[in-house]
Amino acid sequence: MNDPLPVLTAAEVDAAQLSDWRLADTELMASFRTDTFGIGRSFVNAVAATAETLDHHPHLALDHDGRAATEQGAEE
Repeated sequence: MNDPLPVLTAAEVDAAQLSDWRLADTELMASFRTDTFGIGRSFVNAVAATAETLDHHPHLALDHDGRAATEQGAEE
């Protein structure tokens, strides 16, 4: 098992200039819109595969319109 990932501060998130990501309380969140549900599914699968190699397991969601969202709480 890998060491826990560090928790970013709001200042660190802002400094990284990651326009799709935001810090809500203690959760780092992002939402991505794709053209179709199938493309969204492929995106979520790619995120899941990468997360698995890092032993990092964020919450992932895929909506019917192809919107994929992820969040990672500080406690995880």
